[in-house]
Amino acid sequence: MRKTGIFVIVLVFLILAESTFAQMKMVPVVSNVTVSQRGDGSKLVDIRYDLADACAVSVSVSDNHGFTWMVPAVSFFGDVGAGIGAGLNKHIIWNCQRDLPRIYGTSYKSRITADDGQDCYQAESPTFTIDNRDNAWSQGADINLDGKVNLLDWVILAKFWLQLKPPISSEPNMVLIPAGEFAMGDHFDEGFGDNRELPVHDVYVDSFLMSRFQVTNHQYCLFLNDALTQDQIEINNGVVYRINGGESYFSTNQADSTSGIDFDSGVFTVLDRVRHPVVCVSWYGAAAYCNWLSQQHGYQTCYDLSSGMCDFSRGGYRLPTEAEWEYAARGGLAGQRYPWGETILANQANYGSSGDPYEAGDQPWTTPVGFFDGSFHQKSDFNWPGAAASYQTANGANGFGLYDMAGNVWEWCNDWYAALYYTTSPYDNPRGSDTGSERVLRGGKWSNQILNCRVSTRNNVNPSVDNFYLGFRVVRNLTTSSNENLVTINGGEFAMGDHFDEGFGDNRELPVHDVYVDSFMMGRFEVTNQQYCRYLNDALSQNQIEVIEGVVYAIGGGDPYFSTCESYSDSNISFNGSVFQVTSRANHPVVAVSWFGAAAYCNWRSQQEGFDTCYNLSTWECDFDKAGYRLPTEAEWEYAARGGLAGKRYPCGDAIIANQVNYVTSGDPYDTGGQPWTTPVGFYDGSLRTKSQFNWPGSADSYQTTNGQNGFGLHDMAGNVWEWCNDWYDKTYYSASPYSNPTGPASGLYRHIRGGNCSGTEYNCRVACRDYYTPTVRDNITGFRLVLDLN
Repeated sequence: MRKTGIFVIVLVFLILAESTFAQMKMVPVVSNVTVSQRGDGSKLVDIRYDLADACAVSVSVSDNHGFTWMVPAVSFFGDVGAGIGAGLNKHIIWNCQRDLPRIYGTSYKSRITADDGQDCYQAESPTFTIDNRDNAWSQGADINLDGKVNLLDWVILAKFWLQLKPPISSEPNMVLIPAGEFAMGDHFDEGFGDNRELPVHDVYVDSFLMSRFQVTNHQYCLFLNDALTQDQIEINNGVVYRINGGESYFSTNQADSTSGIDFDSGVFTVLDRVRHPVVCVSWYGAAAYCNWLSQQHGYQTCYDLSSGMCDFSRGGYRLPTEAEWEYAARGGLAGQRYPWGETILANQANYGSSGDPYEAGDQPWTTPVGFFDGSFHQKSDFNWPGAAASYQTANGANGFGLYDMAGNVWEWCNDWYAALYYTTSPYDNPRGSDTGSERVLRGGKWSNQILNCRVSTRNNVNPSVDNFYLGFRVVRNLTTSSNENLVTINGGEFAMGDHFDEGFGDNRELPVHDVYVDSFMMGRFEVTNQQYCRYLNDALSQNQIEVIEGVVYAIGGGDPYFSTCESYSDSNISFNGSVFQVTSRANHPVVAVSWFGAAAYCNWRSQQEGFDTCYNLSTWECDFDKAGYRLPTEAEWEYAARGGLAGKRYPCGDAIIANQVNYVTSGDPYDTGGQPWTTPVGFYDGSLRTKSQFNWPGSADSYQTTNGQNGFGLHDMAGNVWEWCNDWYDKTYYSASPYSNPTGPASGLYRHIRGGNCSGTEYNCRVACRDYYTPTVRDNITGFRLVLDLN
């Protein structure tokens, strides 16, 4: 009996203990959150934490000591997302330079949320500093913040803010929308009853960038204050107009009590709801903001504000066409009703009676941009009206990562509205009617029924209307009249270096190391003789170059750019004293061009297409913050050359085929003529080539090529000509290379070349192969291709 009693007691104890332990495990405890930004120039932030149970982990960031958690931070990788196992010292890496370019702040906190599907637990980090500036505050001087501010402090502080102009927080968080075809219109025949959403019709749109979030009160307020100081706007009875009695842009709180922006004593201020979408803005006010934003970030403006016309060839910010808007809103899904599929959840979007906590307050019932992110929000973080202490959101980002494409506020589109436009819409990049009296609205709003939140819903209103349900987001072109042969390279991580230990014997291609590069665009082909000749003639007419004994120099005896036929017989461009002409091989890659000549061409192309120039032609420094053309970094070049393949030897795999690449023994028909033995760009496309088409030397009548483009659609990433890269060369650089977007050493004697050439062996055609030249070299085996930064 005694043993039985003891057994019962022990059994009861074990059951109670197990029950208690199970209850303890129900809460997925996260603790010991620490955050620090690396000091290696990468701007990456390391977040570490301990996790007691397997669950989904998410990260939020605050820029006001944890009062709100609305920093648009999304570039996290590592121990984040679904299925994170329990353990100590879990590691998340935040690419904060990508999310918050050029930001400096000392009041940041991160919050880790652990969710096992039943319970959530959150833990915050101590306050930390982010410094994503390109330069220090001052050259060797500290700012005195002890309460006794002297004149030097003010001078240094003023220089710092001038350095940061344009205002850093005006820069939108842009998302790459890849080009594609989609079926546009109402797939369910449930529109407004007037066939405005019919017929469903196929449409193609080029790649473009779209802001992840709607433009906020804070962002629009920056524009208003800057436009006021520039005498571009005037205020009458609380309404903002274009200067000298132009169109109305915006109603302040003095004219419309629902507006979130006040004007008093000559200054615009946000009353509250800093991160809510701006409302009370007209189409004209949205277009004016786009022009201002373009100017702030070095792009050519798209809008003529007197006529309202949009120049789609410009590289600046603008409003989306409604075709772009619907394509982006569908997020890659075909024929669905909403941005995520067939149904909409009440806690996924802000529409009429959706039940979000802001419905308890005064109109407009907008929610902060990106509010519906799947997080468990608390009133203490957002200070919403009403009694609700918390609110669990569902993830409202669509397949492209865009927020609020359903609900919150109607969004202005660029197009004039026509009810029957779909019956005559062109297939390729439709832009709406040429004229009209109303502009298109898309997306639905905070007080609409869910029918208005469908991706196909079309609405319309006079462009001067500035009601409390009208807002907008911005887009930016990627394709202009002369860059149709650019390929979008989506950012990612790869293992850089020689995976086979077969390099030059000096370890220049080692160690293999992980590298992350942001998205960019790259020329599908190498720059040709014809393209470079156009540049030379234009630069000559602009008095930017001079020719001395057949060599092209920067004006005034600067660095050598190019050797013409008169100084180098293997060149394909001649100069007769007044005009440059292509002597032969117009569509072959240009050779006899130095690194300086390649960089100068990049600046010229930027100017031609309305982008800011990247290179200082005196110091030859490259400004990576500029949105123009430049030479690729060698990290970008190798990432692009690999074409999405991991650890391979060549752009198309571990082997190379003779009729796929132009190298010394490949046997292409140009081998029989005089040097340079280049082939036309894109020659290796899988076609049967004929002498009658190309007029190559020798007796061969035809030549069967194998497709030589890699997984990204790039041609000649192996062979044909070496390609200049932007980086200075250092054979030991890989041992100290940063992880994020390495740009090479700060100085050096040589510049990188990549890709092999028509006179080199297969060995030089490896994607990992690193070689170098002095930047003045102009030979018959070296050319270049362009990149265009998307960030």
